[in-house]
Amino acid sequence: FVCFTRKKEYKGCREDANKTSIVFSAHHHSGALLECLQHFADHKVNLTRLESRPVIENPFEYIFFAIEH
Repeated sequence: FVCFTRKKEYKGCREDANKTSIVFSAHHHSGALLECLQHFADHKVNLTRLESRPVIENPFEYIFFAIEH
């Protein structure tokens, strides 16, 4: 969710309530997930949650949910 307002204070969005979620996939080879996560580390993005979910149509393929808070 994204909150935009012209008001300086809006009760629906707190300044400290910043959260970003992203869904991505990686190639199926050794180190592929590490290569993806290295980009977050290089840009000082502190992930607070990382989950994997199988792609139902393609066995042994996964998508990843990453959350930065």
